Amino acid sequence: MDIRGLNGQFNSTLDEKGRILLPSKLREQLKDCSLVLTRGIDKCLWLFPEGEWSKISHLLLDRSSLFKAKSQMIQRRLLAPATELTIDKNGRLKIPSSLQRSAGLIRDCLFIGLDDHVEIWDEEQYVEFEEKCESEVKDAWEEFGDLG
Repeated sequence: MDIRGLNGQFNSTLDEKGRILLPSKLREQLKDCSLVLTRGIDKCLWLFPEGEWSKISHLLLDRSSLFKAKSQMIQRRLLAPATELTIDKNGRLKIPSSLQRSAGLIRDCLFIGLDDHVEIWDEEQYVEFEEKCESEVKDAWEEFGDLG
């Protein structure tokens, strides 16, 4: 099932058992989906509906080689930690401890909807990330200036 329109920013709290409440808007959109959670490019996690994840993982595998170091690095970073998740009856996701560590998730977290997937950040990590890339964001907006 392909999902689009996963938008918005939502706060949630990771409990001591590694469970996090999926915000109600996202939960409603994803309730009938199989989900895949993996490491993101930045210090966050990516949550995909299985259909979107399948497209990305097949694309990466089709364009990579087992014998190229950069391909191996991307496969280890993105494909290897990918984990199928289900939303429990209380609307929570159980995040594996290895993925919690890789994203630095401690307690206060932020869900960021990006149309076809969701990023999960430690709230403090995200604030630091935004501050660090502020000038790059301005440059990126300049590049999009021709759009309208």
